[in-house]
Amino acid sequence: MHPLYTFGPDLYPADVYPRIPFVCDDDGPEFADVFPDLENPNWRIAPDDRPRYHAACVMGGNFTTLLWTHAMEIFRDVGLPPEVALPFLTRTCANVAEHGGQALTGPLARGDRRTILENLAALQGDPWAAVYRAFVEAARPELLVDSETAPEPEEMP
Repeated sequence: MHPLYTFGPDLYPADVYPRIPFVCDDDGPEFADVFPDLENPNWRIAPDDRPRYHAACVMGGNFTTLLWTHAMEIFRDVGLPPEVALPFLTRTCANVAEHGGQALTGPLARGDRRTILENLAALQGDPWAAVYRAFVEAARPELLVDSETAPEPEEMP
């Protein structure tokens, strides 16, 4: 039984815990049998799906934490206070919750290969450049084709 939540170094207010969803193996005991006093939402999945489900949790939670932390480090490096990123990050999270994949924005959404290549050049020497490239390859691989043979992206109005 896996709590589908993220936990930090401090306890949350007591009213948070009853809302934490649990994901349980569908061949295991019922949530209510193990935790008869809890009314948390819970779902069941096949045990064979557990590793993929957990990989999604790691990507969705830990990878975003690593990405956002590094973005704020870059902000600090270029002279911005890291907290200036918080409204952007908060809205990004809300957009994903509201719109899913349609929340994608910027050069990936526009198909702006030129900006993506400029970003990669700006990250030269940064080990996170490989992460940037991997995300582009996973989401929009056509944007990484050889710049000599690919047409230029259309300019945004």
